[in-house]
Amino acid sequence: MVRHVLPGFVMKFWILKDWKYDGRQNFKLNILAMKALFFLSAISVLLISQKVTSQDVGTPAPDFMLSTIDGNTFQLSSNSGKVIMILFFGNGCPHCLSGGPAVQSDIVAAFKDNSDFLPIGVDAWDGNSTQVTSFRNSTGLQMDMCLMGSSIQTAYGLANWDRIVVVGSDGKLVYKGDGFASQTIAPAKEAIQQALNGGSMTSAVYNTHNENRKGLMVYPNPASEQANISFDLKAPSEVNILIQGIDGKIVYAQQAGYFTAGEHAVPLNAGNLQSGVYYIVLKTTDSTEVSKFVVY
Repeated sequence: MVRHVLPGFVMKFWILKDWKYDGRQNFKLNILAMKALFFLSAISVLLISQKVTSQDVGTPAPDFMLSTIDGNTFQLSSNSGKVIMILFFGNGCPHCLSGGPAVQSDIVAAFKDNSDFLPIGVDAWDGNSTQVTSFRNSTGLQMDMCLMGSSIQTAYGLANWDRIVVVGSDGKLVYKGDGFASQTIAPAKEAIQQALNGGSMTSAVYNTHNENRKGLMVYPNPASEQANISFDLKAPSEVNILIQGIDGKIVYAQQAGYFTAGEHAVPLNAGNLQSGVYYIVLKTTDSTEVSKFVVY
């Protein structure tokens, strides 16, 4: 927004300077300049106050065309008919660097043999080819990556980078994550599978690294009122619980507390959730597990 406001301030400085040294000599010129200043100020206020509307799941994905580090040009609309996963990242973002390998192993590698699936990275930090290539090498992400993508992140209504977006074969958004990519792998993967299946829901439950605990489960499942989240810790740990919708939005977050090693259960009031498919995300000190459940 600065580039919209700056001309007004520059012109204001010029007017005051001109008025100080020229007195009434250029009175008419100054009046015209003040009118121009008023016009620019009004436009600036309008631009500043205008609300940026996020793109919603189910609406057409904004088309874009960017150069890639492999010397190609990627245009979204030129790949219609494919299910496209867009990974928005910052080439030096710590979360992006640490989470990239999980995106590669759990999503990219899982669908790499499906010719209807296409992963693409978009650098929202506007780095150069060397920086973005270094990011790809560090994360092991096997996909082409677009340069100068900050404006595309804005067009998709994303407040931050390290986000996953999935575009269906019809060019519409089927998923837009609002958490770190590594924390939204399960719903993103489910959305990709659903889009590849032509909209049919799969029943798979996806788990990330689970060395510290096992057996994450929600019961009863499906649930309508009271449910329980059970888990088994192999070592003491802080436990945080998130609930995400199929669209990736976080609808519930709880700092469950510190738990000793062993089996535990935490109550869940499913009656506060609308009917649909959800993901329970259980985070311990060093790892994350995800399980799907249904509210009816």
